Amino acid sequence: LLIKEMAHYISNEGLENIKSYRDSQIPLTRIERMLNDCLWNKIISCIPRWISPNLLTLSSFIILASSLVIILQYDLTLSNILPKWIYFYCALAIFLYQTLDSIDGKQARIAGRNSLFGIFFDRCCDAFSCTCLVVIECQLLNLGCSTLSLAFECILSVAFFLTYWEEQHTCTSTRTLGNVGATEGQLLVIGALLFTGMYGGEFWNTYVSTIVIFGILLTEGIFIFEILKKVLKNNKQKLRSLSLFVPISIIVALSFLWKYSQLYAKFPALVILAVGLEFFLLNTKMIISSMTKERLKLFQIEPFFLLVPVIIGAMNFSEMLVYFIIVSANIIACFLYIGGVINEIAKVSDISWLTIVPKEVSIDEFNDAKNRQF
Repeated sequence: LLIKEMAHYISNEGLENIKSYRDSQIPLTRIERMLNDCLWNKIISCIPRWISPNLLTLSSFIILASSLVIILQYDLTLSNILPKWIYFYCALAIFLYQTLDSIDGKQARIAGRNSLFGIFFDRCCDAFSCTCLVVIECQLLNLGCSTLSLAFECILSVAFFLTYWEEQHTCTSTRTLGNVGATEGQLLVIGALLFTGMYGGEFWNTYVSTIVIFGILLTEGIFIFEILKKVLKNNKQKLRSLSLFVPISIIVALSFLWKYSQLYAKFPALVILAVGLEFFLLNTKMIISSMTKERLKLFQIEPFFLLVPVIIGAMNFSEMLVYFIIVSANIIACFLYIGGVINEIAKVSDISWLTIVPKEVSIDEFNDAKNRQF
């Protein structure tokens, strides 16, 4: 009832635009083609048609989030050696997340139940998965409260933001750098987790971790540069396009202020989670902006939540208490926005949540759905 009474998040023009929205087709990398032929197609052939693709998406998100919860329970400092079973569990969670995330779209096409809600829900889960993966990798590399932990969260979230900023301007979306994309990155993390589970976390000393994280940051930086070059090449309104970086630049700047807080020195995982929630909400808004062709608002109030604990911490108030208040406010803001958007999308799209009515499809349609990842 509360959601229905909220202000409109999408204008009438945006709702008309979203009706004609089509998800951009993304070519598979070599490894993705191999996984598609050897694994994903075999799995999708065994899944009953009545299972909703949204259920697969939700399952993948819950599995990945469970690994985040376990890490937060065992190590908020991101600098301790964990029990070996946790590394194995995180590796399995990322693998299952990757697999289910790759076949949910296939299930939707095979069952003839593509929907705007399904696209939005899948992208929301992907947006928050960035923070889950950052926490897992920072713990794996024992980065602790170093600046690199915050830098990793920021650059990964900015790269995610840019993929939909690009889609809004060009109707295409870059998800890979050559033949390297998210799938390849996740497989490397899985391999590192399995290695650590077998031989222990002592391998990741400061020198090795620094080399690895700088390699990741460099790769993401090149990826960001390629997107910027592609979008701005023939863009006659470069300044207008670049102005959309204002809200995410504010989040990045305020995030690094936490580097000087006592809370970040003690529990960096909590700070990264709070920053991740801010990026998640903004990236969700960018996703909707891309789907509706509406311009993202330059002023966002939520990023300034990150400034409050820093100021209050300097005034000797309890940082932990303020932290939980701010995180709670962020969670409520995320819930209200996403709930409001779903309510708006429901006006122009039939929402099928966790079950579907099977629909007959031809052999050609079935094969086409299997051979496409997204």
